[in-house]
Parts: sequence; structure tokens; C-alpha cells
Amino acid sequence: MSKVFIINRGGHDYSPAEKFGELVSLSTGSVDIFKLGRLFLQFNKTLKDYTDEDYLLPCSLGALNILAGWIVGRKGKKLNLLLYNRDRYYVERNLNYAEVDHELPEEKEVSTLVQDDTVLGTNTQGS
Repeated sequence: MSKVFIINRGGHDYSPAEKFGELVSLSTGSVDIFKLGRLFLQFNKTLKDYTDEDYLLPCSLGALNILAGWIVGRKGKKLNLLLYNRDRYYVERNLNYAEVDHELPEEKEVSTLVQDDTVLGTNTQGS
């Protein structure tokens, strides 16, 4: 079964994301953003078994989202994001690290990577 890693569990209802997998929290409540080393160790331990079928659910502080995405990227795994839509459902966005040329493309080539707000992945909409 896939897992949905909630970057920082707060006072929100994350139950709509359960249709994508088991909910797992990387952190909860207030965190000290200036202790990134400690947060890295905590996130890395929780994400150790992250697979290409799992998801990150970004929320809370930007630095926490960046840290979690960086850890997944270091593993060379597919980055699956669940983005909350104003209509109260999650939209899936994907980036497959293995499919990306690791050199930055020229600006004119970027348009070939991005289609319908999807970067080298599927554009799936939850209901």
C-alpha cells in the first residue's frame, strides 16, 4: 500500500488524502526551523522506505517541504506530490527524477517538459 507523507501535521483534515495511501506524519505541530540538521535526520529516518508509489503532501513551512523533497530527490525516486485544491480535494503532480536530464535545459526546451501544469508525470485529479 502506498504511503502519503504529511510534511507537518497540523489542525487540518487530511482524510481526503487517504484514498492515495496510508497517512504518515514527518513532523507534527510547531517545529524549530533553525534545527534543520535534526529535522533532516528525523525526515530521512521516516522516508527511508519511500517508494515510487508514495506521496509527499506539502504543507506548513516552505523549508520543511524543500527538505522532504530534497531527501526524496537524493534517493533518485519519483517525486509524487498531493496538492490541495480550493475545491477541497487533492491533485496529484509527479516528477520522475530518472526521466529528467540532469543538466538544466535551455529556456526554449523547458516548454517540452511542462504540459498542462504537469512536469514529466501524470495529471490526475481527485474527486
